[in-house]
Amino acid sequence: MIPLVDLSEVQIYDRSLAQSGRVELVIEEVGFRVASFIRSTFGPIYGKRILAVIGRGNNGADAKAAAKYLRRFGAVVEEVRFSWDDAPISGEGYDLLVDGIFGTGISRPLQGKLIDAHEAKVVSIDLPSGVNLLIEDQEENCVRADVTLIIGALKLGQLGQAVIEKMGEAYLWHFDDLDSSHGNNLLFEASDIVFRREVMDEHKWKRAMHVVGGSKATLGAALLAGVAGFMAGAGLVRVSGNFERPDVLQAAYPELIVGDEAAFERDLATINRFKALVVGPGLGDRSENLLKAVLRSYSGPIVIDADGINAISTSKDLQVQVKSYEGPILLTPHGGEVSRLFGGLDLEVNEESIRSFVEDFGVDLLLKGFPTRIYSSDGRTIFVAANRSNLSVAGSGDVLSGILGSFIARDGYSLDAVASATYIHGLTGGRGVTNPISMIDALPKLVDSIPSLSSRRVTLPGNFKPIVYRGPLVEMKDSALSWRLPW
Repeated sequence: MIPLVDLSEVQIYDRSLAQSGRVELVIEEVGFRVASFIRSTFGPIYGKRILAVIGRGNNGADAKAAAKYLRRFGAVVEEVRFSWDDAPISGEGYDLLVDGIFGTGISRPLQGKLIDAHEAKVVSIDLPSGVNLLIEDQEENCVRADVTLIIGALKLGQLGQAVIEKMGEAYLWHFDDLDSSHGNNLLFEASDIVFRREVMDEHKWKRAMHVVGGSKATLGAALLAGVAGFMAGAGLVRVSGNFERPDVLQAAYPELIVGDEAAFERDLATINRFKALVVGPGLGDRSENLLKAVLRSYSGPIVIDADGINAISTSKDLQVQVKSYEGPILLTPHGGEVSRLFGGLDLEVNEESIRSFVEDFGVDLLLKGFPTRIYSSDGRTIFVAANRSNLSVAGSGDVLSGILGSFIARDGYSLDAVASATYIHGLTGGRGVTNPISMIDALPKLVDSIPSLSSRRVTLPGNFKPIVYRGPLVEMKDSALSWRLPW
């Protein structure tokens, strides 16, 4: 995983560079790597018109060095010193702009718009100019880059939603000697995926999962979770809910074992045969009673989603049960569900209250979004940025719950297993995927590709590695292949 550093650690590192007299050497190397990336990923560079917008400080020096090497590669490069008197800098007539105006140290409001790119692509060095990593919302006048080449280390704040929108595609060149001193904030990579290999004495009950969800009005949520779990590698999947005709559902979904609520209550005595439980998808107004029954009878890992989370937000008894449960619990809310949960606990929704909640309740919390954040009760936060915007459809969260249950059933509960399942769910949103059924259909191929995904460390020209793939390059066929994406 890639550690995230805070700005104070970056400042300490910059001072150490100055004291050792290595600043100019590092600037030259940054310039060469940025130019190499541009040459290799934006097609033939010879004759292309490029404008380097140079600010004060090391960020501007990086852009100037990149301009020098781009000229050597055959581009027609002009340089302009940024001045508010000339802002916004126009990209009209250029193929590409290199943004080196401001770095990470900016903390004051902007006086106006910095760049008007027109048709030119924008490559920002380290951070789009004007972005303030110390705040959540970003000014409209900040540079909106097509590609951001992050230098040295991934910084806290660079994975905030508003910053990601400004960065476009993000790639990192990591300095080996610049790491976080605590390592509690980490970005999950494809090479971090864990997935237990099949063994000779494998048995379906060794990776069995149980979905407790579905009602007369919302039975589809539980079925999506169950089928996703099966397709992601679970050996056996039982789905129990308030179903009017479980026999009809059983005939329609022969890969699942479908039962109604009465059957579930009869089976509580043997529920610990299952290696993981998923509780909540489509469960409806019976959520509180069924979740209480699960917490009394089961001792293994539980994924609580949707209506299960809503039940916890309104029931003091459930809150006490969750706190006292000895097995692992993972809550998987989206923004609305976490707002309801925290509203029931008189908490505001922010980083501090989320960390306080998981520590107080002794649970882990997966907050869906881009990126998805996994908050652990041990103090770590894992970011997963594999998902694409086409995953934002009804049923996508149910598919994620099923994949989580499957991975936990196979590998046992760990943050690595949770992050791995989340990453694979993100990859189901590849080209042409527009609904949860096509996400599920993509799972067998993705699961089969895990050994190759986890064994490859993708490095692009200039020794940059991909961080966020949402932008112009990854949409190109060649770029997608170089990322090793299984599309």
